This record gives sequence, C-alpha cells and structure tokens, in this order.
Amino acid sequence: MTNSTKIIISIVGVGVIGAAAYILIRRYKNKNRYIPPTIPNNGTPTNGTPPSSGGRRDEFPLKQGSKGARVKALQTYMNITRNENAVSSAWGFKGCNPKLVVDGDWGPLTQACYKTLRKVYNPEVDKAFYDKANIKSYE
Repeated sequence: MTNSTKIIISIVGVGVIGAAAYILIRRYKNKNRYIPPTIPNNGTPTNGTPPSSGGRRDEFPLKQGSKGARVKALQTYMNITRNENAVSSAWGFKGCNPKLVVDGDWGPLTQACYKTLRKVYNPEVDKAFYDKANIKSYE
C-alpha cells in the first residue's frame, strides 16, 4: 500500500467519524435536557415542578387529602403484612386488604386502611408516629 493510499484512507476515516459524531450530537441535542432542581423557600427541591397551590401537601400532619412522597411511603408501609395470625388491630396490624395502590394520594381507601393500623385512632399522621414507625425508610 502506498503512502498516498494510506493518507486517503485516513482522511476518509476521519471524515466518517466526524460525520457520525455530528449526526449523534444533532440527534440528542434537542432531547429533554437536565433541569436542575429549584429550591423554594422551604428548602425542598422541586425538580422543576412548581408546588401545588398552598405549597407542599405532604407536610405534617399527614391526613386525608395529603399528597406526595411521605404519603407514598405511608402507603408502602401499610401494604406490608406484619402478622398473619393477627385477629384484629388490637393484636397486630395485618396489612391493608385490599392492597393500596401506592400513588401518593391519601384518599378514602388509604384512610380506611390507616384506621385499622392505629390501635388508638388519630385521623392524622404526626411526625412522632412517622418517625417511631420508621416510615421514612420507605421514601
């Protein structure tokens, strides 16, 4: 192979690599770009999503109508069966039946399941219960 052939092959190879890189860059340039999270006044990142009216809806106390990551954690926590032999909530929590859809929205089914969870019923989940039951680990 002569020197001129090697040079031509090298130039063509560099051109092909450059064209491929250009096409890939153009293809992915207009894809969804990373949006850094914005931090509102309460210090919680929103990932570019504006908070719903009234700020966060998963602040304590959690109750029917609450929405967000803490409600998802609570729903996941309540779906776990802890004691199959339990005859009532006084002896142990069996878990929700039927299982809750973990959607982060505290609706009537979540409320009904939560009533069976607490031995002494309180319509709200306060920070003390949330921390004592280690629900945060399900976030």
